[in-house]
Amino acid sequence: DITAEHESVQALERSNKELEQFAYVASHDLQEPLRMVRSYLSLVEDEMPSELSEDVKKYMGYAKDGAHRMQQLISHLLQYSRVGRFKKLQLFDADDALDDALGILNGMVSERGAQLWRDVLPEVYADRNMLMRVFLNLVGNALKFRRDDAPLVITINADVCAEDDRYWQFSVRDTGRGFDMKYAERVFVLFQRLAHDKSGTGIGLAECKKIVE
Repeated sequence: DITAEHESVQALERSNKELEQFAYVASHDLQEPLRMVRSYLSLVEDEMPSELSEDVKKYMGYAKDGAHRMQQLISHLLQYSRVGRFKKLQLFDADDALDDALGILNGMVSERGAQLWRDVLPEVYADRNMLMRVFLNLVGNALKFRRDDAPLVITINADVCAEDDRYWQFSVRDTGRGFDMKYAERVFVLFQRLAHDKSGTGIGLAECKKIVE
């Protein structure tokens, strides 16, 4: 039944929009109380340094770290909820999107001594900011999960898609830790992290998947 199928699609679209709106509002509204928690913890440390025992200082450090991680999580969730809401599709040079991402990551690239090899990327019809976010997440992951026993090399290139020559297939490869391929589906699920990922929020690769789709 075409009518029933059309109604189901419309209902799914409404549900997705409501979910995105909820994530946006919840993320936005949770930022302020967390900022207040961190600010007051810092004030207590500054105003009463001599009155705090080492244990109390340690516990306050845990609380500040927890609040910081929660802010990161909320910020990334807010970014995730925005994917697809404000699309600006245009023809642009994909190298520009990569340059934007590497500009943000420049400090980490230098600090970790990473070598970057990149092809000249093609012009694409897409949302430049969203493509930048894909590069930012993928290159950022390579920098975070490098190996200690080998230099980090990150290679970025693009080839015409073998299945359909109207599209480009981008590749971001690195010589980092990698992961067992049995987790290949799991790493793209929202909030899922592998055992060695202690610093991430489990949103970056989910965001990449959502942007590409």
